[in-house]
Amino acid sequence: MAARKGPWWADKRRALTTLLAVAAVCIALLVAVYVIFVRTTRGQWVDDASLRGTAIGRQHIIEQANSILDVISVSALVLATIAVGAIGYLRRRPVLALLTMVLVVGSNVTTEALKHLVFSRPHLDPAAAIGFNTLPSGHTTVAVSLGVGFALVAPARLRMLVAAVGASYGAATGVATMSAGWHRPSDAVAACLVVGAWTALVGAIATTRRHAAEQPRPDAAYAVGRTAFIVLALALLAAGSLALVVTAFSVPAPSTRPRLFLAYAGGASSVAGAALAAMAGLLVVAQHAGTDQLDAPARP
Repeated sequence: MAARKGPWWADKRRALTTLLAVAAVCIALLVAVYVIFVRTTRGQWVDDASLRGTAIGRQHIIEQANSILDVISVSALVLATIAVGAIGYLRRRPVLALLTMVLVVGSNVTTEALKHLVFSRPHLDPAAAIGFNTLPSGHTTVAVSLGVGFALVAPARLRMLVAAVGASYGAATGVATMSAGWHRPSDAVAACLVVGAWTALVGAIATTRRHAAEQPRPDAAYAVGRTAFIVLALALLAAGSLALVVTAFSVPAPSTRPRLFLAYAGGASSVAGAALAAMAGLLVVAQHAGTDQLDAPARP
């Protein structure tokens, strides 16, 4: 009988292959989101229906949305990135600090390059509220990448709490960009995919530095929390996808309030699910790619 293979993370080569495959899947999904929601007429209609739906009740939440968005700026990103690195350095994890800063900076540079240099938006919907390309969302990339970054450099015993706060902040920022009329839902989802790809790549780098004999210690409480993130993310993504599919059959003019609200709710649910999925990916990487073993001496 052939020897039974252990979990994918137990073998360095399998772990590296798996993480690189996850990064490739994130990139493929990012391209798919762009092609469907930016390069097709019906996709643009669905996205814009979600954006028009944000007008329902906007006066009640616009102040809160602006408060969330006003926190994000270039200077705030720089200071937060330095803070992420400082935390890792103070924990005597300089390699982890460097990789986390690479994740944050790489995610945001990638988003800006894609939005301004690579992706373009054809004018397929004359009634579009925003006529230029806005995919991926810069604000969402900042929020999600920093949430992931702080969770990665946090001590293992605090990681789940930091992850919950970071995922909530990232999801709230993504939905706030919609509520303020700045971004369509596909923009925020694409931002989460950019962060997800960089998280997997950083995990792959960490795996190459892991000592061959090291295997992550199982932690039941951590596994339960990680599973909760995954289940909630999948539930939100499924609900959002269903709402957007229903919207696709009512465009180009879902003029009734219930249909517009459904489009908005579907977009918001998808954005929140994508933010949670990105954080769930980080929790998997932190436990199984050996990031907590970075900078630590090999065990005899």
